[in-house]
Amino acid sequence: MQSTTGLNAKLKLDYRPTTGDSAQISFTRTDKRLTPQGFVSAINLVNLGYRHQLGPDLTALATVSDLFNGQRFQRLSTSPTFTQEYQRTVRGRILYVGFVYSFGTTTKDKQPNFEYEQPG
Repeated sequence: MQSTTGLNAKLKLDYRPTTGDSAQISFTRTDKRLTPQGFVSAINLVNLGYRHQLGPDLTALATVSDLFNGQRFQRLSTSPTFTQEYQRTVRGRILYVGFVYSFGTTTKDKQPNFEYEQPG
């Protein structure tokens, strides 16, 4: 009989150095899990992103997914009659670079000098 103790976690940190810039790093860990015939290995995933406001309607984005190349999935199954090992790896990091243009207004228009009626 086998047993395991592990740590599953999600962590996200946001940083805003200026009003027009923001950075984010996220970490996800799924620990090793036992199955009836074996186990599934742990997966660690780190993503990093940065956003810069170029203008009132235009934003530049850059994101790196799987910063440390941790998307490896391994499953090992054993029984008295067979042993099977399955491994899937997503190789290489992916860099996304793009721009977002917003159409229309970005904030709700509100009436100037709006006042509620005073109870009298």
